[in-house]
Amino acid sequence: MHKRTLLAALVIASPAMATKTQFFKHADRAAFESGKLENIVATNFGELRLSRALEPLMKDDGKYASIDAMADLADGSLLIGTTASGKLLHLVDGKTNELADFGEAAGIAAIAPNGGGDALIGVSGECAEVQILRKGAIKPERLAQLPEGVQYIWSIAVAADGKIYLGTGPGGQLFLLSADGKEQSVVYDSEEDNLRALAILNDTLFVGTDPHGLILKVDRTTGKAFVIYDAPETEVSSLLVDSRGGQIYAATSQLVEAAEETESASASGSPAGREEGDDMPFKPADAPATSPDEAGDGTLGAEPKLPAPLQDVADEGATTMPANPSTTPGAGPKPPTEFEETAGETASDGNAVYRIEPQGFVSEVFRDSVMIFGLARQEDQLYIATGPSGAVYQLDLTTEEHAVLAKVRPPQVTSIFSDADGRLLVGTGGGSAEAFSLSGKLAASGTFVSPVLDASHASRFGKLQVRGAVPKGATLFVSTRGSNVDDEDLSLWSDWSAPVPAARFTDVPTPTARYAQYKLTFNGDGATGPTVDAVEWAYVQPNVAPRIDSITVAAAEIAIDEKTGGTTPDAQRTIEWSTSEPNEDDLRYTVSVRRDARGLWTPIAKDLTESTFEWDTRRVSDGRYAVKVEASDALANAAGTARTASRVAEAVVVDNTPPVIGDVKVEQSRGQATITLRAADKGGLIANLEYAVDDAEHWQTVQPSDMLNDSPDEQYTIVLPLPGGSTRVVSLRCSDESGNTAHESVTVAIEK
Repeated sequence: MHKRTLLAALVIASPAMATKTQFFKHADRAAFESGKLENIVATNFGELRLSRALEPLMKDDGKYASIDAMADLADGSLLIGTTASGKLLHLVDGKTNELADFGEAAGIAAIAPNGGGDALIGVSGECAEVQILRKGAIKPERLAQLPEGVQYIWSIAVAADGKIYLGTGPGGQLFLLSADGKEQSVVYDSEEDNLRALAILNDTLFVGTDPHGLILKVDRTTGKAFVIYDAPETEVSSLLVDSRGGQIYAATSQLVEAAEETESASASGSPAGREEGDDMPFKPADAPATSPDEAGDGTLGAEPKLPAPLQDVADEGATTMPANPSTTPGAGPKPPTEFEETAGETASDGNAVYRIEPQGFVSEVFRDSVMIFGLARQEDQLYIATGPSGAVYQLDLTTEEHAVLAKVRPPQVTSIFSDADGRLLVGTGGGSAEAFSLSGKLAASGTFVSPVLDASHASRFGKLQVRGAVPKGATLFVSTRGSNVDDEDLSLWSDWSAPVPAARFTDVPTPTARYAQYKLTFNGDGATGPTVDAVEWAYVQPNVAPRIDSITVAAAEIAIDEKTGGTTPDAQRTIEWSTSEPNEDDLRYTVSVRRDARGLWTPIAKDLTESTFEWDTRRVSDGRYAVKVEASDALANAAGTARTASRVAEAVVVDNTPPVIGDVKVEQSRGQATITLRAADKGGLIANLEYAVDDAEHWQTVQPSDMLNDSPDEQYTIVLPLPGGSTRVVSLRCSDESGNTAHESVTVAIEK
């Protein structure tokens, strides 16, 4: 088979340019699942591909919430049981008939063939019962009613000898019914709440439990139970026996959290589940080839018109696309809401399918962040019905590789089985009860619509690059649209562009806008279809001016002289600022000051790369200064496109000069001395005057003559008692509001 290949190349721009090309990128399953998929699946390998075709069998008309049990009858028709509505439905020739209504408080979680064309129906309710639909009958009839207190029939297993086993709750009892329903007994009374799954192999009955996630082996003759596996999950929801090899497959269904909207959900890195450059280790039988060696020489003609061979995409410069899944897990295959829920804590690591060998060895063959509601098998393929994203997985039992086979719109695939004709049938729940048949072919077409991509500012969008493969007979088209509102459901978006065939560099016209989406349209021939494992979309933002959000000039730190007690302000003043740069440019800063409000700005620092500067205020005279910081992205942009921003801080007082003590006069009278003096400061207010007599140990504060330190020029008077015949030394210490201190001394000679 010949095919075309698509190259996803990375356009690398100089990191020094603010208007460098940036990229939105999708490259793994989580990223792709954040978009909208129609007949498209995102595989565990991080690939988009057409899903298996779904043929609708039954559409929900709003009457039913969930299909939790299905079985085919001898005539090829389908029997369907619903929960949260208690209806037994018969699907024949595309028409759905209601055979029985057991009431809104009832549910049907188990249906099993009973040989000879009969079918057993487990009805949960206030008192659980078993109904039987006999071959050719149009209505079911009661076969047996279980004792009071038994509300749930979760599972039914019919042995080759006709004996009927029932897994029940909430008492966790295993019941045995005779084929005619007249005799019933408790074979095994467990300590579990619910026996959720049953399977029979020879004379051994296997049981899956809740809430301790046990897999039990129960001897049908003695009723002796043995734990063959204690799963880390709380609930074993399904058991499937391989009668050929004797293996048992057990699935768990502990509650999982629905994925939340978050911008941190990554779409970068290698496709999940394999290393870059590796071939896909497992492909469903209908999957297209993914390498030139498998399909041919991988070329159609000469470059540059033709796609190039597959290449990996570098991660440099990529912007992660946020995942935005919207589905939430439902209640699972439970009876109606009137019944007590049995699910406990959520599973942090999803749920699993375990394989148990006849010798008792247990291995994990599947795990994902899903709830598993059912298992079905065809040959070496195991099919897994899950929620909360409505996915059906295909697991190759020989390689243990798995992939998403199909997705349904309802959030949960609550039942699955392979009918007598080999069809794979699924039923859905979580709010919409529908039934589908999975075709052996791929869907003819499908679309993937990306989540809304936010470029932060109105931007110009460039070429869209796709990595993947387009086999012969298939096509892949790209469309885009833009808007300046982020709600994709509003009509304020441009129309989708005309579809353009995907190529190595796909030039799709997109309006300049802040938000954008791309759409991939897949078309196949039923056997093959396109595969996409990475998408990158280039865009460039306009150069937006930076913003200086704040400036602070730290107050001068005050140092104290331990000898004199005086203070001195530190001349170094720290200037700090914070900026916002929408383009993430490297900025250069200039710091300037001016003393006069109408004067010129004088730069004191240029070409700073850090948002802090130590200003030595001794370089300027004392006074009141304005401080300005200017930011420029000139070095990160082409000439003529640079943008600047500036901000001025609150005025700062620079005062590095101590006050002056002068005009000192001493007068003596009647045994005392009166000292008058004046203290003046050039740059600010006088803050304090103190004196000490004969030593500097005990300082006394003096108030100004007007009792207020409210000016740069103050008068002080000091009165001292004078013992006769002595000389006194008066030390003076004066500080201004900036912390500068001046010292003087006065000697007073005492007259005899």
